[in-house]
Amino acid sequence: MLKYLMISLTLLSFILITGCGSNSTSSTGGSTAGSSPTITRIMPLSAPVGSTVIITGTNFSTVNSNNAVRFNGTTAVVTSCTSTQIIVAVPTGATTGPLTVTIGDSTATSTVIVTIPTLASIAVYPVTPSVALGVTAQFEAIGSYSDGSTRNLTSAMTWGSTATNVATISVNGLVNTVAVGTTTISATSGLFTASTVLTVTAPITLVSIEVTPNKPGITLISDEALTATGTYSDGTTKDITSAVAWFSADSTIALFSSKLSGDVLPVSTGTVDVSAYLNGILGSATLTVTSASNGSTHTITHSTTTSTSIHSLPVQYNTKTLVEDDTYCCTNISIVRPPANGTVTVNGLIISYTPNAGYIGSDTIVTQELSQTGSITPIVSGNDLLGDILNINTNTNTNTVTVTVAGP
Repeated sequence: MLKYLMISLTLLSFILITGCGSNSTSSTGGSTAGSSPTITRIMPLSAPVGSTVIITGTNFSTVNSNNAVRFNGTTAVVTSCTSTQIIVAVPTGATTGPLTVTIGDSTATSTVIVTIPTLASIAVYPVTPSVALGVTAQFEAIGSYSDGSTRNLTSAMTWGSTATNVATISVNGLVNTVAVGTTTISATSGLFTASTVLTVTAPITLVSIEVTPNKPGITLISDEALTATGTYSDGTTKDITSAVAWFSADSTIALFSSKLSGDVLPVSTGTVDVSAYLNGILGSATLTVTSASNGSTHTITHSTTTSTSIHSLPVQYNTKTLVEDDTYCCTNISIVRPPANGTVTVNGLIISYTPNAGYIGSDTIVTQELSQTGSITPIVSGNDLLGDILNINTNTNTNTVTVTVAGP
């Protein structure tokens, strides 16, 4: 009886153990026991140390640390993974050979060889750098490998400067100039070193400003866009129109739409000096304002549905608060005598004429402009700002415009 009881207990224990085993899963991040990993693709097949390799296959663990990846025996760190893809970086010390993925007791070995090209040389760029004092410069280190490939190794280098009193360099290859002179910039990685000589030159300074056109001319119904060109100590030139401060010597004749704009606006007839100022350098030109608008003639083709703009001023400011180094202009246009054979409309500073139906001939319009202008003009002597002059002017202009209407 005891013998049969022991046999029954043994059979029961076997059934229980077998039943637990059939329902168990491994602790490898979702891989079922008995499911071995496989490798179907490796990209790229040639990868230097530090580069990224993507392994495609099946039955990988979804937990990084459960996937043991080795390049010809050298263990790599897994950066991300799914059940079908593992991403790793080629580890230091890796050599050419097969790649393996081990999960628990199961290992998959690649059927292809992964080539690990070795670093053959490095080069520092730019080759013969020259930088003005006060300017930064970015250096790069390019590595050449045994398989003919190249790679940017700037962030992996140890950078150095032999004369830190001339220039310093950051861990990422960015040079900051300190003084005029020369220094050797070097990049080192293991047994490889490359260098170049950096020359720090005197700072580039502005030496002159040319205002163009040199003899600008405008009418009371036009404007002029002036340009400032800077010439620098290294011989280069640059458009500095929006960088300079623009001034008119007499805002009762012409003024600028803003301190940083080369757009000059007419106020009254006359001649005035206009200037561009930056870093102690002054460039000037002489502007002439004429009254060409008075008595001007415009020809249009007759149409009862078409009008033509026959009068315009460049910029309209309805209101503007006068602040230091600024200008304002407020202009109103009115019709003194309307045309006898058509109609006119006023829209801001634009007057448009439409002839009466069937009219062919010449029609006359008389307009009046009432403008108030003001500015605060700096007084400049050399590099010094001595003070300000407040200029306010009220001006009235009466203009006669003839419109000739031709046949359809």
